[in-house]
Amino acid sequence: MKKQVWVAAVIFALISVLFTITISESAETPINGIITSNTTWIKTNSPYTLQGPVAVDKGVTLTIEPGVTVNLNNHYIQVNGTLVARGIDNEKIVFNNGLVTFTSISQQTGQGSIFENVVADSLAVWTPMTITKCTIKSLDVGSSVTVTRNIVESLSARESAIVTNNEITQSCHVGGSAKITSNNIDARVIVNVGSAPTISNNKISDGVHIDSNGARVIVSGNEIHAKNAYPRIFVAGSHAEITNNLIIGSTFTKPAGISVGGYLSSATINGNQIYNCQTGITVQQSAVQISKNVIANCEIAINVMLTAPISGSTPPYNITPIVEVKTNTIAKNTIGIVYQPYDATSTITGNNIYDNTEYNLKLLQYLQDINIPNNWWGTPDTTEISQKIYDYRADFNLGHVIVDPVLNSPASGAPVIPANIPSYTPQPTAVATPNPTQNQQTPEPTQNPTATPSQPATETQTGLNIVDIAILTVLTVVAFLLVILIITLRRRK
Repeated sequence: MKKQVWVAAVIFALISVLFTITISESAETPINGIITSNTTWIKTNSPYTLQGPVAVDKGVTLTIEPGVTVNLNNHYIQVNGTLVARGIDNEKIVFNNGLVTFTSISQQTGQGSIFENVVADSLAVWTPMTITKCTIKSLDVGSSVTVTRNIVESLSARESAIVTNNEITQSCHVGGSAKITSNNIDARVIVNVGSAPTISNNKISDGVHIDSNGARVIVSGNEIHAKNAYPRIFVAGSHAEITNNLIIGSTFTKPAGISVGGYLSSATINGNQIYNCQTGITVQQSAVQISKNVIANCEIAINVMLTAPISGSTPPYNITPIVEVKTNTIAKNTIGIVYQPYDATSTITGNNIYDNTEYNLKLLQYLQDINIPNNWWGTPDTTEISQKIYDYRADFNLGHVIVDPVLNSPASGAPVIPANIPSYTPQPTAVATPNPTQNQQTPEPTQNPTATPSQPATETQTGLNIVDIAILTVLTVVAFLLVILIITLRRRK
Protein backbone atom coordinates (compact mmCIF):
# COMPACT_ATOMS: atom_id res chain seq x y z
CA MET A 1 0.00 0.00 0.00
CA LYS A 2 2.75 2.42 0.91
CA LYS A 3 4.46 1.74 -2.43
CA GLN A 4 1.26 2.43 -4.33
CA VAL A 5 0.61 5.67 -2.44
CA TRP A 6 4.19 6.75 -3.07
CA VAL A 7 3.81 6.07 -6.81
CA ALA A 8 0.58 8.06 -6.87
CA ALA A 9 2.25 10.95 -5.10
CA VAL A 10 5.16 10.99 -7.53
CA ILE A 11 2.83 10.93 -10.55
CA PHE A 12 0.73 13.74 -9.08
CA ALA A 13 3.87 15.79 -8.37
CA LEU A 14 5.13 15.36 -11.93
CA ILE A 15 1.77 16.42 -13.29
CA SER A 16 1.79 19.47 -11.03
CA VAL A 17 5.28 20.47 -12.24
CA LEU A 18 4.17 20.03 -15.86
CA PHE A 19 1.12 22.16 -15.19
CA THR A 20 3.20 24.88 -13.54
CA ILE A 21 5.63 25.00 -16.47
CA THR A 22 2.81 25.05 -19.02
CA ILE A 23 0.98 27.85 -17.24
CA SER A 24 4.14 29.92 -16.81
CA GLU A 25 4.86 29.63 -20.53
CA SER A 26 1.34 30.29 -21.79
CA ALA A 27 0.01 32.84 -19.31
CA GLU A 28 -0.42 36.40 -20.56
CA THR A 29 -2.04 39.57 -19.31
CA PRO A 30 -4.54 41.14 -21.73
CA ILE A 31 -4.51 44.96 -21.87
CA ASN A 32 -6.87 47.44 -23.47
CA GLY A 33 -8.10 51.01 -23.01
CA ILE A 34 -7.00 53.94 -20.87
CA ILE A 35 -4.76 53.60 -17.82
CA THR A 36 -6.17 56.16 -15.40
CA SER A 37 -4.10 55.50 -12.26
CA ASN A 38 -0.46 54.78 -11.52
CA THR A 39 0.24 51.21 -12.64
CA THR A 40 3.15 48.77 -12.72
CA TRP A 41 3.54 45.93 -15.21
CA ILE A 42 5.56 43.20 -13.50
CA LYS A 43 7.69 40.42 -14.92
CA THR A 44 5.64 37.59 -13.36
CA ASN A 45 2.57 38.70 -15.34
CA SER A 46 4.53 39.02 -18.60
CA PRO A 47 3.83 39.01 -21.47
CA TYR A 48 1.29 41.83 -21.57
CA THR A 49 -0.75 41.59 -24.78
CA LEU A 50 -2.74 44.49 -26.19
CA GLN A 51 -6.29 43.71 -27.24
CA GLY A 52 -6.64 47.24 -28.62
CA PRO A 53 -4.88 50.62 -28.33
CA VAL A 54 -3.79 51.68 -24.85
CA ALA A 55 -3.31 55.20 -23.50
CA VAL A 56 -1.45 56.34 -20.39
CA ASP A 57 -3.63 59.20 -19.19
CA LYS A 58 -2.32 62.69 -18.51
CA GLY A 59 -0.78 62.85 -15.03
CA VAL A 60 -0.55 59.04 -14.77
CA THR A 61 2.65 56.96 -14.60
CA LEU A 62 3.02 53.50 -16.13
CA THR A 63 6.11 51.69 -14.85
CA ILE A 64 7.39 48.57 -16.64
CA GLU A 65 9.76 46.20 -14.83
CA PRO A 66 12.92 44.75 -16.41
CA GLY A 67 12.31 41.54 -18.34
CA VAL A 68 8.72 42.37 -19.31
CA THR A 69 7.53 41.64 -22.86
CA VAL A 70 4.71 43.74 -24.30
CA ASN A 71 2.99 42.26 -27.35
CA LEU A 72 1.49 45.30 -29.02
CA ASN A 73 -0.36 43.04 -31.44
CA ASN A 74 -0.35 45.70 -34.20
CA HIS A 75 -1.85 48.27 -31.81
CA TYR A 76 -0.12 51.21 -30.09
CA ILE A 77 0.58 52.61 -26.65
CA GLN A 78 0.02 56.36 -26.49
CA VAL A 79 1.71 58.13 -23.59
CA ASN A 80 -0.03 61.35 -22.54
CA GLY A 81 1.47 61.06 -19.05
CA THR A 82 4.67 59.28 -17.98
CA LEU A 83 6.16 55.95 -19.06
CA VAL A 84 9.11 54.53 -17.13
CA ALA A 85 10.52 51.64 -19.17
CA ARG A 86 13.95 50.93 -17.72
CA GLY A 87 15.37 47.51 -18.46
CA ILE A 88 18.79 46.23 -17.48
CA ASP A 89 21.55 44.72 -19.62
CA ASN A 90 20.48 41.09 -19.16
CA GLU A 91 16.73 41.78 -18.81
CA LYS A 92 15.62 44.18 -21.48
CA ILE A 93 12.04 45.33 -21.91
CA VAL A 94 10.59 44.23 -25.26
CA PHE A 95 7.81 45.90 -27.28
CA ASN A 96 6.74 43.72 -30.22
CA ASN A 97 4.71 44.46 -33.35
CA GLY A 98 3.45 47.98 -32.84
CA LEU A 99 4.11 51.60 -31.96
CA VAL A 100 4.91 53.32 -28.67
CA THR A 101 4.35 57.07 -28.93
CA PHE A 102 4.90 59.96 -26.51
CA THR A 103 2.61 62.88 -27.40
CA SER A 104 3.18 66.59 -26.85
CA ILE A 105 0.76 66.39 -23.90
CA SER A 106 3.33 64.21 -22.17
CA GLN A 107 5.69 67.18 -22.14
CA GLN A 108 3.48 68.86 -19.55
CA THR A 109 3.32 65.95 -17.12
CA GLY A 110 5.76 63.29 -18.30
CA GLN A 111 9.11 64.81 -17.41
CA GLY A 112 10.08 61.60 -15.64
CA SER A 113 9.65 59.38 -18.70
CA ILE A 114 12.50 56.90 -19.27
CA PHE A 115 13.28 54.62 -22.20
CA GLU A 116 16.41 52.57 -21.43
CA ASN A 117 17.56 49.05 -22.31
CA VAL A 118 14.46 48.50 -24.45
CA VAL A 119 13.93 46.55 -27.65
CA ALA A 120 11.16 48.12 -29.77
CA ASP A 121 9.76 47.88 -33.27
CA SER A 122 8.54 51.47 -33.56
CA LEU A 123 8.94 54.50 -31.28
CA ALA A 124 7.80 58.11 -31.77
CA VAL A 125 8.70 60.74 -29.16
CA TRP A 126 7.36 64.30 -29.00
CA THR A 127 8.41 65.22 -25.48
CA PRO A 128 11.82 65.99 -23.88
CA MET A 129 13.39 62.77 -22.64
CA THR A 130 16.43 60.53 -23.12
CA ILE A 131 16.44 57.31 -25.12
CA THR A 132 19.52 55.22 -24.38
CA LYS A 133 20.93 51.72 -24.76
CA CYS A 134 17.95 50.58 -26.83
CA THR A 135 17.55 48.60 -30.05
CA ILE A 136 14.85 50.18 -32.22
CA LYS A 137 13.74 49.40 -35.77
CA SER A 138 12.00 52.71 -36.50
CA LEU A 139 12.63 55.83 -34.39
CA ASP A 140 10.91 59.20 -34.99
CA VAL A 141 11.90 61.98 -32.60
CA GLY A 142 11.05 65.65 -32.26
CA SER A 143 11.14 68.25 -29.51
CA SER A 144 14.42 68.27 -27.52
CA VAL A 145 14.81 64.50 -27.28
CA THR A 146 18.28 63.07 -26.61
CA VAL A 147 19.07 59.82 -28.43
CA THR A 148 22.33 58.25 -27.30
CA ARG A 149 24.09 54.86 -27.37
CA ASN A 150 21.34 53.05 -29.28
CA ILE A 151 21.16 50.77 -32.31
CA VAL A 152 18.58 52.27 -34.68
CA GLU A 153 17.56 50.81 -38.01
CA SER A 154 15.67 53.83 -39.42
CA LEU A 155 15.90 57.31 -37.85
CA SER A 156 13.92 60.50 -38.39
CA ALA A 157 15.12 63.37 -36.17
CA ARG A 158 13.59 66.86 -36.20
CA GLU A 159 13.11 70.03 -34.20
CA SER A 160 15.90 70.31 -31.58
CA ALA A 161 16.61 66.60 -31.16
CA ILE A 162 20.15 65.56 -30.21
CA VAL A 163 21.37 62.28 -31.72
CA THR A 164 24.80 61.21 -30.53
CA ASN A 165 26.95 58.07 -30.27
CA ASN A 166 24.46 55.73 -31.96
CA GLU A 167 24.65 53.04 -34.62
CA ILE A 168 22.22 53.90 -37.44
CA THR A 169 22.01 51.01 -39.87
CA GLN A 170 19.57 51.68 -42.74
CA SER A 171 18.17 55.19 -43.15
CA CYS A 172 18.66 58.62 -41.59
CA HIS A 173 16.40 61.67 -42.17
CA VAL A 174 17.13 64.90 -40.32
CA GLY A 175 15.34 68.22 -40.11
CA GLY A 176 14.61 71.23 -37.95
CA SER A 177 17.67 72.23 -35.92
CA ALA A 178 18.53 68.65 -34.99
CA LYS A 179 22.13 67.89 -34.05
CA ILE A 180 23.51 64.63 -35.44
CA THR A 181 26.92 64.09 -33.90
CA SER A 182 29.47 61.30 -33.29
CA ASN A 183 27.37 58.48 -34.78
CA ASN A 184 28.21 55.58 -37.07
CA ILE A 185 25.71 55.97 -39.90
CA ASP A 186 25.55 53.15 -42.43
CA ALA A 187 23.12 55.08 -44.64
CA ARG A 188 22.72 58.26 -46.68
CA VAL A 189 21.81 61.23 -44.50
CA ILE A 190 18.84 63.04 -46.07
CA VAL A 191 18.21 66.61 -44.90
CA ASN A 192 14.51 67.44 -44.87
CA VAL A 193 13.13 70.46 -46.69
CA GLY A 194 13.24 73.78 -44.83
CA SER A 195 15.53 72.69 -42.00
CA ALA A 196 18.94 73.69 -40.66
CA PRO A 197 20.53 70.75 -38.86
CA THR A 198 24.12 70.23 -37.76
CA ILE A 199 25.80 67.03 -38.94
CA SER A 200 29.17 66.75 -37.23
CA ASN A 201 31.88 64.25 -36.28
CA ASN A 202 30.05 61.24 -37.69
CA LYS A 203 31.29 58.32 -39.75
CA ILE A 204 28.87 58.21 -42.69
CA SER A 205 29.00 55.34 -45.17
CA ASP A 206 26.81 56.78 -47.91
CA GLY A 207 27.05 60.55 -47.96
CA VAL A 208 24.79 63.54 -47.23
CA HIS A 209 21.94 64.84 -49.42
CA ILE A 210 20.76 68.46 -49.00
CA ASP A 211 18.11 69.40 -51.56
CA SER A 212 15.58 72.28 -51.90
CA ASN A 213 16.20 73.16 -48.32
CA GLY A 214 16.57 76.93 -48.28
CA ALA A 215 18.28 76.95 -44.87
CA ARG A 216 21.78 76.87 -43.38
CA VAL A 217 23.08 73.33 -42.99
CA ILE A 218 26.36 72.57 -41.21
CA VAL A 219 28.36 69.50 -42.26
CA SER A 220 31.55 69.45 -40.23
CA GLY A 221 34.24 67.06 -39.05
CA ASN A 222 32.73 63.92 -40.60
CA GLU A 223 34.37 60.97 -42.30
CA ILE A 224 32.22 60.43 -45.38
CA HIS A 225 32.15 57.59 -47.88
CA ALA A 226 29.67 56.54 -50.56
CA LYS A 227 28.46 53.05 -51.35
CA ASN A 228 26.66 54.25 -54.48
CA ALA A 229 27.31 56.47 -57.48
CA TYR A 230 25.95 59.79 -56.23
CA PRO A 231 27.93 62.59 -54.57
CA ARG A 232 29.16 62.17 -51.04
CA ILE A 233 27.81 65.64 -50.25
CA PHE A 234 25.11 67.02 -52.54
CA VAL A 235 23.76 70.57 -52.14
CA ALA A 236 20.97 72.19 -54.17
CA GLY A 237 18.69 75.11 -53.27
CA SER A 238 20.37 75.57 -49.90
CA HIS A 239 23.29 77.12 -48.10
CA ALA A 240 25.77 74.62 -46.67
CA GLU A 241 28.85 75.10 -44.53
CA ILE A 242 31.05 72.12 -45.37
CA THR A 243 34.16 72.19 -43.21
CA ASN A 244 36.93 69.89 -42.00
CA ASN A 245 35.48 66.68 -43.41
CA LEU A 246 37.43 63.66 -44.63
CA ILE A 247 35.82 62.56 -47.91
CA ILE A 248 37.13 59.33 -49.40
CA GLY A 249 36.32 57.53 -52.62
CA SER A 250 36.75 53.84 -53.27
CA THR A 251 37.99 51.41 -55.88
CA PHE A 252 34.37 50.35 -56.50
CA THR A 253 32.71 53.70 -57.15
CA LYS A 254 34.19 57.18 -57.60
CA PRO A 255 31.38 59.78 -57.61
CA ALA A 256 31.87 63.45 -56.82
CA GLY A 257 33.13 64.35 -53.39
CA ILE A 258 31.08 67.57 -53.07
CA SER A 259 28.52 68.77 -55.62
CA VAL A 260 26.85 72.20 -55.37
CA GLY A 261 24.37 73.21 -58.05
CA GLY A 262 21.52 75.61 -58.81
CA TYR A 263 20.83 79.35 -58.76
CA LEU A 264 19.57 79.19 -55.18
CA SER A 265 22.60 77.26 -53.92
CA SER A 266 25.59 78.52 -52.00
CA ALA A 267 28.29 76.89 -49.94
CA THR A 268 31.41 77.48 -47.92
CA ILE A 269 33.81 74.58 -48.50
CA ASN A 270 36.73 74.94 -46.13
CA GLY A 271 39.43 72.72 -44.66
CA ASN A 272 38.27 69.41 -46.16
CA GLN A 273 40.40 66.49 -47.36
CA ILE A 274 39.01 64.91 -50.52
CA TYR A 275 40.56 61.78 -52.04
CA ASN A 276 39.88 59.14 -54.70
CA CYS A 277 36.79 60.76 -56.22
CA GLN A 278 35.76 61.18 -59.83
CA THR A 279 35.48 64.92 -59.13
CA GLY A 280 36.59 66.37 -55.82
CA ILE A 281 34.34 69.46 -55.95
CA THR A 282 31.76 70.30 -58.63
CA VAL A 283 30.14 73.75 -58.79
CA GLN A 284 27.26 74.61 -61.14
CA GLN A 285 25.62 78.05 -61.20
CA SER A 286 26.22 78.65 -57.48
CA ALA A 287 27.96 81.00 -55.12
CA VAL A 288 30.75 78.98 -53.53
CA GLN A 289 33.89 79.74 -51.54
CA ILE A 290 36.50 76.96 -51.75
CA SER A 291 39.46 77.40 -49.42
CA LYS A 292 42.16 75.46 -47.56
CA ASN A 293 41.13 72.06 -48.91
CA VAL A 294 43.42 69.21 -49.95
CA ILE A 295 42.20 67.41 -53.09
CA ALA A 296 44.24 64.48 -54.42
CA ASN A 297 43.95 61.24 -56.37
CA CYS A 298 40.81 62.40 -58.17
CA GLU A 299 40.12 62.41 -61.90
CA ILE A 300 39.22 66.11 -61.64
CA ALA A 301 39.98 68.01 -58.45
CA ILE A 302 37.65 71.02 -58.99
CA ASN A 303 35.12 71.42 -61.79
CA VAL A 304 33.64 74.95 -62.12
CA MET A 305 30.76 75.27 -64.61
CA LEU A 306 29.10 78.68 -64.84
CA THR A 307 26.94 78.34 -67.95
CA ALA A 308 24.60 80.82 -69.61
CA PRO A 309 21.00 80.92 -68.35
CA ILE A 310 18.36 79.18 -70.46
CA SER A 311 16.95 81.56 -73.08
CA GLY A 312 13.66 83.12 -71.98
CA SER A 313 13.88 81.80 -68.43
CA THR A 314 13.52 84.01 -65.39
CA PRO A 315 14.88 82.02 -62.46
CA PRO A 316 14.99 83.71 -59.04
CA TYR A 317 18.52 85.11 -59.13
CA ASN A 318 18.78 85.89 -55.42
CA ILE A 319 22.24 84.26 -55.41
CA THR A 320 24.78 85.45 -57.99
CA PRO A 321 26.89 82.59 -59.35
CA ILE A 322 30.46 83.33 -58.33
CA VAL A 323 33.25 81.02 -57.27
CA GLU A 324 36.35 81.75 -55.20
CA VAL A 325 39.12 79.17 -55.13
CA LYS A 326 41.79 80.25 -52.64
CA THR A 327 44.64 78.65 -50.66
CA ASN A 328 43.90 75.05 -51.64
CA THR A 329 46.34 72.25 -52.41
CA ILE A 330 45.39 70.46 -55.63
CA ALA A 331 47.87 67.73 -56.54
CA LYS A 332 48.22 64.14 -57.82
CA ASN A 333 44.96 64.28 -59.77
CA THR A 334 44.43 63.63 -63.47
CA ILE A 335 43.26 67.24 -63.97
CA GLY A 336 43.59 69.92 -61.31
CA ILE A 337 40.87 72.42 -62.28
CA VAL A 338 38.33 72.32 -65.11
CA TYR A 339 37.06 75.87 -65.64
CA GLN A 340 34.04 76.72 -67.78
CA PRO A 341 33.00 80.33 -67.05
CA TYR A 342 30.00 82.07 -68.58
CA ASP A 343 31.30 85.35 -67.25
CA ALA A 344 34.77 85.57 -65.72
CA THR A 345 33.35 85.69 -62.21
CA SER A 346 35.69 83.22 -60.53
CA THR A 347 38.75 83.99 -58.49
CA ILE A 348 41.50 81.37 -58.51
CA THR A 349 44.46 82.56 -56.49
CA GLY A 350 46.87 81.59 -53.72
CA ASN A 351 46.62 77.85 -54.48
CA ASN A 352 49.12 75.04 -54.88
CA ILE A 353 48.18 73.47 -58.25
CA TYR A 354 50.86 71.03 -59.30
CA ASP A 355 51.80 67.44 -60.10
CA ASN A 356 48.49 66.69 -61.83
CA THR A 357 49.21 64.11 -64.51
CA GLU A 358 47.31 65.48 -67.54
CA TYR A 359 46.65 69.18 -66.88
CA ASN A 360 46.90 71.47 -63.89
CA LEU A 361 44.12 73.59 -65.42
CA LYS A 362 41.78 73.03 -68.37
CA LEU A 363 39.69 75.85 -69.85
CA LEU A 364 36.44 74.94 -71.60
CA GLN A 365 34.00 76.86 -73.89
CA TYR A 366 35.32 80.36 -73.21
CA LEU A 367 36.72 82.65 -75.91
CA GLN A 368 38.14 85.42 -73.75
CA ASP A 369 41.41 85.52 -71.85
CA ILE A 370 41.28 84.88 -68.11
CA ASN A 371 43.67 85.80 -65.31
CA ILE A 372 44.68 83.26 -62.68
CA PRO A 373 47.48 85.00 -60.76
CA ASN A 374 49.55 84.23 -57.68
CA ASN A 375 49.38 80.44 -57.64
CA TRP A 376 52.16 77.90 -57.14
CA TRP A 377 52.37 75.52 -60.11
CA GLY A 378 55.25 73.39 -58.86
CA THR A 379 57.73 75.67 -60.67
CA PRO A 380 58.16 79.42 -61.29
CA ASP A 381 58.97 78.75 -64.97
CA THR A 382 56.00 80.05 -66.99
CA THR A 383 56.99 78.05 -70.07
CA GLU A 384 56.91 74.85 -68.06
CA ILE A 385 53.65 75.94 -66.41
CA SER A 386 51.97 76.54 -69.78
CA GLN A 387 52.65 72.97 -70.87
CA LYS A 388 50.23 71.72 -68.22
CA ILE A 389 47.45 74.25 -69.05
CA TYR A 390 44.79 73.54 -71.68
CA ASP A 391 43.76 76.82 -73.39
CA TYR A 392 44.25 78.61 -76.75
CA ARG A 393 47.50 76.75 -77.33
CA ALA A 394 45.56 73.45 -77.46
CA ASP A 395 42.26 74.73 -78.91
CA PHE A 396 42.04 77.93 -80.97
CA ASN A 397 38.40 78.38 -79.92
CA LEU A 398 39.48 79.15 -76.36
CA GLY A 399 41.01 82.17 -74.68
CA HIS A 400 44.44 82.40 -73.08
CA VAL A 401 45.02 81.54 -69.43
CA ILE A 402 47.30 84.21 -67.96
CA VAL A 403 49.11 82.98 -64.84
CA ASP A 404 51.40 85.97 -64.16
CA PRO A 405 52.48 86.77 -61.59
CA VAL A 406 53.30 83.28 -60.33
CA LEU A 407 54.43 82.29 -56.85
CA ASN A 408 58.04 81.19 -56.47
CA SER A 409 57.25 78.73 -53.67
CA PRO A 410 54.20 76.95 -52.22
CA ALA A 411 51.37 79.26 -51.24
CA SER A 412 51.34 80.48 -47.68
CA GLY A 413 48.31 79.20 -45.77
CA ALA A 414 47.54 76.35 -48.17
CA PRO A 415 47.47 72.93 -46.49
CA VAL A 416 50.14 70.29 -47.00
CA ILE A 417 49.21 67.11 -48.81
CA PRO A 418 49.75 64.11 -46.48
CA ALA A 419 52.41 61.54 -47.25
CA ASN A 420 49.92 58.67 -46.98
CA ILE A 421 46.56 59.44 -48.56
CA PRO A 422 43.72 57.55 -46.83
CA SER A 423 41.83 54.99 -48.91
CA TYR A 424 38.58 53.14 -48.46
CA THR A 425 37.19 50.07 -50.23
CA PRO A 426 33.59 49.26 -49.22
CA GLN A 427 31.79 46.06 -50.19
CA PRO A 428 29.95 46.52 -53.51
CA THR A 429 26.24 47.25 -53.18
CA ALA A 430 23.47 47.77 -55.68
CA VAL A 431 23.28 51.31 -57.04
CA ALA A 432 20.20 53.02 -55.65
CA THR A 433 18.72 56.46 -56.18
CA PRO A 434 17.98 58.25 -52.91
CA ASN A 435 14.60 59.86 -52.47
CA PRO A 436 15.36 63.31 -51.04
CA THR A 437 11.70 64.04 -50.42
CA GLN A 438 11.19 60.92 -48.35
CA ASN A 439 10.49 61.91 -44.79
CA GLN A 440 10.02 58.98 -42.49
CA GLN A 441 7.90 60.81 -40.02
CA THR A 442 5.28 59.23 -37.81
CA PRO A 443 2.41 61.69 -37.36
CA GLU A 444 1.47 62.41 -33.80
CA PRO A 445 -1.65 60.34 -33.05
CA THR A 446 -4.88 61.83 -31.83
CA GLN A 447 -5.02 62.58 -28.15
CA ASN A 448 -7.32 59.65 -27.32
CA PRO A 449 -7.29 56.07 -28.59
CA THR A 450 -10.29 54.89 -30.54
CA ALA A 451 -10.93 51.76 -28.48
CA THR A 452 -13.58 51.75 -25.79
CA PRO A 453 -11.82 52.33 -22.44
CA SER A 454 -11.54 49.35 -20.12
CA GLN A 455 -10.35 49.01 -16.55
CA PRO A 456 -6.67 49.93 -16.27
CA ALA A 457 -4.19 47.12 -15.89
CA THR A 458 -2.80 46.41 -12.44
CA GLU A 459 -0.15 44.06 -11.13
CA THR A 460 -2.77 41.74 -9.59
CA GLN A 461 -4.22 40.46 -12.86
CA THR A 462 -3.77 36.71 -13.48
CA GLY A 463 -4.43 36.75 -17.18
CA LEU A 464 -5.44 33.06 -17.73
CA ASN A 465 -6.82 32.57 -21.21
CA ILE A 466 -9.03 29.81 -22.65
CA VAL A 467 -6.05 27.60 -23.54
CA ASP A 468 -4.69 27.84 -19.97
CA ILE A 469 -8.05 26.85 -18.50
CA ALA A 470 -8.37 23.88 -20.88
CA ILE A 471 -4.89 22.62 -19.98
CA LEU A 472 -5.64 22.98 -16.27
CA THR A 473 -8.89 21.02 -16.66
CA VAL A 474 -7.26 18.17 -18.62
CA LEU A 475 -4.35 17.81 -16.20
CA THR A 476 -6.71 17.76 -13.20
CA VAL A 477 -8.86 15.03 -14.76
CA VAL A 478 -5.77 12.94 -15.64
CA ALA A 479 -4.43 13.23 -12.11
CA PHE A 480 -7.78 12.23 -10.65
CA LEU A 481 -8.07 9.17 -12.93
CA LEU A 482 -4.57 8.00 -12.03
CA VAL A 483 -5.37 8.15 -8.34
CA ILE A 484 -8.59 6.15 -8.90
CA LEU A 485 -6.66 3.56 -10.93
CA ILE A 486 -4.08 3.05 -8.18
CA ILE A 487 -6.77 2.66 -5.48
CA THR A 488 -8.66 0.12 -7.63
CA LEU A 489 -5.52 -1.98 -8.20
CA ARG A 490 -4.83 -1.96 -4.48
CA ARG A 491 -8.32 -3.25 -3.60
CA ARG A 492 -8.05 -6.12 -6.10
CA LYS A 493 -4.98 -7.39 -4.26
